[in-house]
Amino acid sequence: MQKIEVAALAHDRDRILSLLTDEGTVELSPLVDEAALRDQGDDADLRAVRLLRTRLADALKIIDRRFPPAETSMFTIRDKISRAVYDAVLAAEDELVEALGRFEDVSARENDLRNTLGQLKSQQNWLSAWRGLPVDFAEKGTESTVVTYGVAGDDALLKELKEKLTEEAHETALIVLKEDGRNKLMAVVARRHDAARVKMQLGAADFHPLPPMTHEGSPDTVYRFLETDIAALERQLLEMESKQAAFANERQRLKILYDALGERETRLLAALELGQTDRTVYFSGWIPERKARRTEKRLTEAGAAVNLRDPLENEAFPVLLVNNRFVTAFESVLTLFGAPNNAESDPLPAMAPFYMLIFGMMLSDVGYGLLLVLACAYLLFRVKVEGGMRAMSQMLLVSGFASIIWGFMFGGFFGDLITVLSEGRVSFPVLLFDPMTDPMKLLIFSMLFGVVHLYVGMAMKIVNAGRFGNIWDGLWETVPWYMIITGAVLLLAGAAGAVSGDLAGTLGQIGQWMLIGGAVLVIAGAIRAKKHPVKGFFSGLLGLYNVTGWLSDILSYSRILALVLATSVIAIVFNSIAGMMLGLPVPFNYVLFAVIAIPTHLLNLALSSLSAYVHASRLQYIEMFGKFFDGGGRYYKPLKKDMKYISVLDASPAEAADDDL
Repeated sequence: MQKIEVAALAHDRDRILSLLTDEGTVELSPLVDEAALRDQGDDADLRAVRLLRTRLADALKIIDRRFPPAETSMFTIRDKISRAVYDAVLAAEDELVEALGRFEDVSARENDLRNTLGQLKSQQNWLSAWRGLPVDFAEKGTESTVVTYGVAGDDALLKELKEKLTEEAHETALIVLKEDGRNKLMAVVARRHDAARVKMQLGAADFHPLPPMTHEGSPDTVYRFLETDIAALERQLLEMESKQAAFANERQRLKILYDALGERETRLLAALELGQTDRTVYFSGWIPERKARRTEKRLTEAGAAVNLRDPLENEAFPVLLVNNRFVTAFESVLTLFGAPNNAESDPLPAMAPFYMLIFGMMLSDVGYGLLLVLACAYLLFRVKVEGGMRAMSQMLLVSGFASIIWGFMFGGFFGDLITVLSEGRVSFPVLLFDPMTDPMKLLIFSMLFGVVHLYVGMAMKIVNAGRFGNIWDGLWETVPWYMIITGAVLLLAGAAGAVSGDLAGTLGQIGQWMLIGGAVLVIAGAIRAKKHPVKGFFSGLLGLYNVTGWLSDILSYSRILALVLATSVIAIVFNSIAGMMLGLPVPFNYVLFAVIAIPTHLLNLALSSLSAYVHASRLQYIEMFGKFFDGGGRYYKPLKKDMKYISVLDASPAEAADDDL
């Protein structure tokens, strides 16, 4: 990384910010404190852009819901457009905003019409039971009486109502006009001075008054009026929908405008962080060294004064990981954990091959690996997924190949599918050993693999110590444990009969002396650190207790055994269930076998891949990273376009780099 410092005339500010978003290479360092940023956050232009983007987002949601595109995908894929199309949309911004306003008016009018239509249909539903009755809803009573129409359904409550009205308003008449099932359509006639008391009693008796009607007259008359009104509203709604459908043809241009406004919002936010006077602007930031000269040239051509320098000692700068394609495929795993600090080495080259091997070992099935590779290849090269889905697909594609290799080693092809289909006549070949028949061998293999994994983590500690200028500290902290762990492995190999004859004794003696030497070095290292023989000696003895932590770390790799067996056993069970169909007549037996086997194996693939992803990550984060990783850094986040819907074909260098893998 290099520090970039830029000064320019104030009237060139927007042009320079536009250039920076096009380049996508500079991460700005804010020169304005947070309080000042909050004060400037009310910038009128920024508020206007955000409001317009919100309106566009709402309109696009309505369009996509009401008029789904002909081709839909479960993955979000940005449309590729030319710079000419992009510029043409920007030139037509006022036209599109005006059309957006008309669309919003139509949508608001449509909502009003739908609300009114709902009210009319509700009235119509009420009236359907009243049709044919000789009543006039226009009759609300006389000078001394009030008429209320409604529905009551509970006979017990109705009886209780009559008793209460006899006591409190005995002149009230309850007239049952019609019985519709359990419901009773009624007219309640009460004296006007009893109206409030009667209304309260009616509510307690679960009496539902007829809602206010849009028209007056007999039920049949009102019903006909409602039919006419509903038909008119439905015609108007069709007109509104036709206008919306015409606006939906602007979907593509609206998406382009939405992303263009996002770029404008990015520039306006960046402008708030610049140092400014009446005539000048100034900013600084960080830029990758390999991109600095091009950006410097473009800024200079735009009239800015540019200064580039290397980071000062102890100056914090953002982290940018630069690796080959294989290693970069696993970057998404590291970013979930955190960023290394400025002084640390990049852990990704050491982590990537082990992650691939551990994931592949945990899945370890040729059939599942092939499906994973094919699915990821389809997403990457056919669908061309982007963002987080692309990063995950790249990682799983590479790990799928590792699963195929381990599948050949352990002899797994959809479990024992070939054995079941051939009724035991043919089995998939095993190149190394079969974990199902020799799980102890897999357990030992897994833990030895874990030792190698941890050794690499310890080597990374030495590398980082060298970068920090403390190479001897790194050696004192790691070399003794190399000796102790290796010595223990050699002793166990001889004792367990892994080797025979004189070699077993020789390995035992070598392991014994390595253990003793390692323990002595641990104590010597503690004395060196404490600079006091007695304190250092006892501190070293306590340090030897860390052997339990190492044992715990190595035992953690037994999860490889657990996941290998889980994947295989579940696959075998599914094959056994499907294999019951093979006794049926041909071809029904194979059809039913496929109907059972295909979905169950896909389910096992999904669950086993998820487990492998989680546990392979865990072995990196806890076991390996625990030996050397300090972290605390932050990833490089340059000022650049953040497009949701589109990708401009003549993209900036940063965008091209993002899409390169």
